[in-house]
Amino acid sequence: MTVSRIDVDDTEATLLATFEALPDRASRISWLTNLQPLAERLHALLAATAPLCPVDAAKASELLSAIADVADTSGLRELAARSRYAAAQAFAINGRFEHALHLIHAARDTFAALGCSRDVLRTNIGRVNVLAELGRYAEALSAANEVVEAVAALPTPSRDDQLLAALAWLNTGSCHWHMSAHSSALAAFAAAETIFRHIGALEHLPAVANNRGLVLLEIGRVHEAVLAFRETARAAAESDNPVKRGQALANIARAYTLLGEYQRALATFAEARPLLAGHVATDEAIVLRETADLYLALNLHDEARLAYEESVLRLRSIGARPHLAWALWGAGALAAACGDHELATRTLAEAADLFSTLDNAVSVSGVLLETAGILLATGNRVLAAAEANRALALVAHADLPAHQAFAHLRIAETLWPDIAKAEPHLLEAGILASRAALPQLLFRSNLQTGRLRRAQLRFGEARRDFENAIAQLERLRGGIVHETLRVSFMGDKDDAYQELTTLLIELEEPAAALAVAERAKSRSLADRLCGLVDSASSEPFESHRGSSLRAELNAVYGRLLGEENTTPAARETLQAHARALEADLQRLPLLHPGRESTTDSATPLSWQQIRTLLPTDLTVVEYFTAGQEILAFVFDRDGVRTVRHLGTTAAVAELAARLVVQLERCQMRDPVTVRHEASLAASCRRVLRELHALLIQPLRHLLPPGTLHSPARLAIVPHGILHRLPFHAFCDSDDRYLVDDYEISYAPSATVLALHAARPSRALDEATLVGCSTPHLPSITAEIEALRKRFPHARVLLDQSAELSNVRLQSQRRDIVHFACHGTFRDDNPLYSALELADGWLTAADLLTLDLEDAFVTLSACESGRSRVTGGDELIGLARAALLAGAATVVVSGWRVEDATTARLMDALYAGIAAGQSRTASLREAQLGIRSHLPHPWHWAAFFICGKR
Repeated sequence: MTVSRIDVDDTEATLLATFEALPDRASRISWLTNLQPLAERLHALLAATAPLCPVDAAKASELLSAIADVADTSGLRELAARSRYAAAQAFAINGRFEHALHLIHAARDTFAALGCSRDVLRTNIGRVNVLAELGRYAEALSAANEVVEAVAALPTPSRDDQLLAALAWLNTGSCHWHMSAHSSALAAFAAAETIFRHIGALEHLPAVANNRGLVLLEIGRVHEAVLAFRETARAAAESDNPVKRGQALANIARAYTLLGEYQRALATFAEARPLLAGHVATDEAIVLRETADLYLALNLHDEARLAYEESVLRLRSIGARPHLAWALWGAGALAAACGDHELATRTLAEAADLFSTLDNAVSVSGVLLETAGILLATGNRVLAAAEANRALALVAHADLPAHQAFAHLRIAETLWPDIAKAEPHLLEAGILASRAALPQLLFRSNLQTGRLRRAQLRFGEARRDFENAIAQLERLRGGIVHETLRVSFMGDKDDAYQELTTLLIELEEPAAALAVAERAKSRSLADRLCGLVDSASSEPFESHRGSSLRAELNAVYGRLLGEENTTPAARETLQAHARALEADLQRLPLLHPGRESTTDSATPLSWQQIRTLLPTDLTVVEYFTAGQEILAFVFDRDGVRTVRHLGTTAAVAELAARLVVQLERCQMRDPVTVRHEASLAASCRRVLRELHALLIQPLRHLLPPGTLHSPARLAIVPHGILHRLPFHAFCDSDDRYLVDDYEISYAPSATVLALHAARPSRALDEATLVGCSTPHLPSITAEIEALRKRFPHARVLLDQSAELSNVRLQSQRRDIVHFACHGTFRDDNPLYSALELADGWLTAADLLTLDLEDAFVTLSACESGRSRVTGGDELIGLARAALLAGAATVVVSGWRVEDATTARLMDALYAGIAAGQSRTASLREAQLGIRSHLPHPWHWAAFFICGKR
């Protein structure tokens, strides 16, 4: 194309606007060549383009490279060198470090040839930065030292000279930090700060503070680091530098993670991300990696995996080896936590190799400790000990108490159960952990020391250590606002509760042991019931983004529901889309946590409070698993008794699997099944007898006597795998079922049981009946019509009127809310277990947003009582959602049910309630009535009551 010569007196802004608008490099080169006067115009464009670097690095690098090429061909060598150096800065911001280094060398050579000594030193500063990002620290230190020595040799260095020396010291400190030379790093930062203050270059002090904070963070002085980062963030805000502020906030968030202030970390990361987005490629990838570290600390493994994978991909493409090594370390730790030892070993080995080439001994030590943990888990104790001792040797002579404490703890694990050899390491770890004052480290140190003291029969000291471990854990958990995060955080932290519970039983303090067991059960549910986790937890879901995702998800569910004849591939595509939307919804509280303020955990009710709230005629059996052992607390208002060694979790798991097979055989309902139902029932009873012998018979002498016509009242509080079992259907050697002698209800914990017992009783008069029949479930209409006769003034939402909006409106503050519809349990994502309505699915996530305050709620559907048991014995599913929505009592099913039988059972249940019977008595009578003509437990034992009796 032909470009006319330009010689008008354009402003810099006009020149830049014209330059940017040109479509490609060729037209830009042509246009630049025709500028007049050329040198003046190119200088003006350089001055206008350089500030684009932190704003749009990609565009700035293109424009500056074009200016450099035209200046070169026009003989303007100094201008070309300045343009190339500016372009190098843009490429570095964009993560293209090798290309940036090439341009820096070209500019430096030109400046040297022209005798521009100060510019040679200035390019060395940029060279140091890029070399450090590439992990070439020895070269970077040499380049920085060259600047310092050159300035020191000047007889009267100018302010600009001293500024270069200060920047060289600042970069020297960063290199020493990456090489784990912490004292040298702090000394270099101090030297930089002294010069900056002397020459009045105060705008650079935030960078000094930020880098100093990074060193303080690594050596365990985390609170000091936070102060340094806050100073940086404040200064960056005052100077309107969003990138620097974003970097400082990301560092603050990382510090909060180390301090266990997870909610504040989430909020601060959320604040940092938009400030860094699209500006500095390396920083974006670093924040992604640090966020993954936080997810890993919270046991959010799926979220952590996605973040690590993206971070590693970005950092590999950028070539930022130090940060890539840290990302690989985290990804390896995640793989180890998920039990993928092969992937973990491979990933950690790559991280260790990178750290070794970077001379980062501290990080090598951390990776070795992670590797030692994998070796321990796979039974290679000798090699694990060798790796742990190597890790300790790498940090033994530095002032790194946290790193040294973790090493001593790992060595002690490799030596256990040799108490004499493990003790010195555990004692040293305790001293170092106190110095470091990091709650996760204190938790682990106290837990292991407690085990040591228990093995030494020093029970008082063991009790103190276990209590201290739990106190650290409770403090960490108490700082998490979002209920879902509280649940995930507790996923791998039951050990301290188990140790203290069994110790207190051995010390013959059953009430104290029960109190500790309660602290390990459904705490997040108790928090919500007590109002300690408030509506802030659901704000992200109710946001515009949340509403949009939920609407799209309901549409996908609707297509899955209505397209029964679609191909398997099409259904798999829809299911994959649904899973992706569910994952996006569940990540909303992580990306938009809303606030960083902390809350408290509900303290489980004490034994004295529980006994006061328990009905006088109620006996509670609360199970607890400690490792493989299953034990039970049996208590009423008169006291607590314990029974140990009821069996193992492995034995129960095997019986539970056999029971599932028996129930599934009966539910097939083909002619062969119907013909042989008597023998199937006998087979099922054999499994139920074994469960009774394991879990009920050893404590039967502690239970009140009951008879068929005068049943006693019993509440079951399962734990772990026991939540899958229908205790009311257990039968003894005489084939007498537990429900024959007891009215039975269930509860997630004694605290939750007592909280529901304390709820005000209300008459069950006003009902909302929701029914959605299908060709496969024709009896639902009959079920709703039968209940309509029992509740003449009921609000009835049947079939097409059973839409979510109607359900939400018509279920508010009703005495009874009854759902009769198809249900499905999602073991892969129980929060999206759902009931089928006319316009889609009522998920557990939707259910917990209904207003069911003090209602009697029945989910007359398949699998409505199934839950996934997560960390802290939290049950995630439809039943829990109904309790969280305020329901006082929930009636739910443990497996797939037959709709005609269910309709008869529900009619009998409400007949008993209408006759004035208790809720548990009514369900028992209904079950006995069904059993009289359908004896297989599949028919009559599916439903159970949770909550107020």
